[in-house]
Amino acid sequence: MKESQKLANNKPDEYDIHYHRYTLQFKFIPELIDRVNEDNWDIRVLTDKAWWCERLEEFEEDFYFDWDEFTIERRRLEGGNQLIIYHFPCPIQVPEALYGLVIVDVAKEKVTYYTLECAFDDDWCICKPTTKEHCNYGFVDTDDLQSFIDGVMEWYK
Repeated sequence: MKESQKLANNKPDEYDIHYHRYTLQFKFIPELIDRVNEDNWDIRVLTDKAWWCERLEEFEEDFYFDWDEFTIERRRLEGGNQLIIYHFPCPIQVPEALYGLVIVDVAKEKVTYYTLECAFDDDWCICKPTTKEHCNYGFVDTDDLQSFIDGVMEWYK
């Protein structure tokens, strides 16, 4: 990062923070999803926060992210499937995500990534970002985590 882009406290400005969040949510995670699906990477890479910290420094020079504002949750579902839920920092601008949801489908041997993204007019958009495209599934008026999960699971069936 250029010195001129840093604030007095040596942190990136709001634009840089947004850019790095975007990189994590819409470039890095979809790339990991591809590696798990196409190259048979171990699924644990999707939940290894320490590994992410190291790799993101290689993925994006001068990467800045407040890792204390990010958590990863796992939920087991019937049939051996599971959900991986990413709790991102509160979005500062469109289209940052508040949540990420990875469905681990054992029967299909596939993982799929969805996001609940900040939209205009206090709306939220359920999306499916990949390395090839960014599909929007529709707008919702709530940022409730369980509503997001329920909505995605309804479409996923």
